[in-house]
Amino acid sequence: MDYFLIGCPYTKMKHLRRAFETNSYPDISIINIENIGKIDKKFIYLKNTNIKVKLSDIKSCHIRYPYDLIPPLTATFKRREETEFIKTICLLFDEVSVNSFTASWVFRNRAFSLLTAEKYDCKIADFEIIKEDKYSKIKSLKAIKALGNCFVSEDLKPTKTLFSKYIEIAQDGEDVAVIFPASKFDNKMLSEYIKVNGIAFIQNIVNSINEYRTYIIGKNIFIYKRGKHDSFDKSPAEYIKSDYKCSETTEVGLKNMMSDYNLNYLCFDMIVNSDGSEFIIDINPFGGLPNFEVFPEPSMALFNLMLKSVYSD
Repeated sequence: MDYFLIGCPYTKMKHLRRAFETNSYPDISIINIENIGKIDKKFIYLKNTNIKVKLSDIKSCHIRYPYDLIPPLTATFKRREETEFIKTICLLFDEVSVNSFTASWVFRNRAFSLLTAEKYDCKIADFEIIKEDKYSKIKSLKAIKALGNCFVSEDLKPTKTLFSKYIEIAQDGEDVAVIFPASKFDNKMLSEYIKVNGIAFIQNIVNSINEYRTYIIGKNIFIYKRGKHDSFDKSPAEYIKSDYKCSETTEVGLKNMMSDYNLNYLCFDMIVNSDGSEFIIDINPFGGLPNFEVFPEPSMALFNLMLKSVYSD
């Protein structure tokens, strides 16, 4: 028996699980990290069973380890140990992971991921990171985002006190988290935000015709148009199937970047303006899959990618 190891600290990877459930491979079984009862240098022992699995029988691994959620997941000793356990699993199975853990975590940093994409000839929406109020004098409206992606908290009272003007609980793909949604800020708003938060990531606003959520999984690319949404932030907008084709420059650039960083799974958001230019605004190597019941293709592509570890032909 061969095994695939999947998991996430805050979801159950339900869309990827659905891809497994719709295919019959009796010689492959799935282990979710939440079902691990013990691990040593030779075996994984599963909870509530007498089953133990050789580490060498884990043929593929896809664990979402979003480093920007780690500080709140270490608020107590118990939670810190659980977080460290997930990191340990990621490192132990790095060689069979869909994305190399040792490389991919850095792409959760908004600034690093965008600048790296630009080095591979992709256009990005230019940005600045401001820490001092005197630099907040902007000539036009800017998009402001969190430097990190999102955070979680068991106690939202301090959060609501400090950031009630800015944050919201929102869903993006399969994730539910406390986020600071992309917003349009002027000088006054930016100055106030810096005084409260201490740091601001601002990005040039691209006048868009359409915004797209795109997945690159192995050699496959899947593009979904963001539906209409009243707010400036389009992350809660529904996905709409699209015939749009990514430009060769963007696709080749990102695929080369993925190859160099040992990534096989990447999702990113891009805006297309009136002259057809593509601007990448966000990159995420751990982005949530779309609803399997509506858009099964990315989940199936990820399943098939993991399957190649067993059936290389």
